[in-house]
Amino acid sequence: MLAAAAIRGRPLMTRRDDLPQMTLLVACCLTLLALPFVTTYNDLLTGSQIVVWDGGGHATNLFISWNCIGWQSLILLGASFVLGLRGLSAEARLQVFTVGLLGTILVNLVRVALVCVLAATAGRTPAVLFHDYAGTLMTVGWLFAFWFAAQRWMLAASDAD
Repeated sequence: MLAAAAIRGRPLMTRRDDLPQMTLLVACCLTLLALPFVTTYNDLLTGSQIVVWDGGGHATNLFISWNCIGWQSLILLGASFVLGLRGLSAEARLQVFTVGLLGTILVNLVRVALVCVLAATAGRTPAVLFHDYAGTLMTVGWLFAFWFAAQRWMLAASDAD
């Protein structure tokens, strides 16, 4: 259909509103093309294993699976974006989205690193308890702090304008 439109002399994109969707589609395609050069699909499906040694020289295997990397926090962030970004300008949405996404990724990285440090220093049981309970509290705490800061400093300035 696009080829037929191009042959008839009409532009391929008929509306300016299609540009963000097309940009996202191109970015996804490029990511999928580059993925085999960075990792194997087996790594994506089975997860990674890290070995850490405690002070006594004992090895502890840590398995970081797809379910432990924080995808749930990205879903919670997305749900909060649906409610929190209504009625804002495009610039304010982009700023809040960028800070929220980068902050959530950082919180997930810190959470995984803390589990690894706890496993190496305090043992398996404290690491599992932290992973199961404190990790969730870190995510929820981050979301509350993020929206408090966004309302106070990022969105308050755009409301005043």
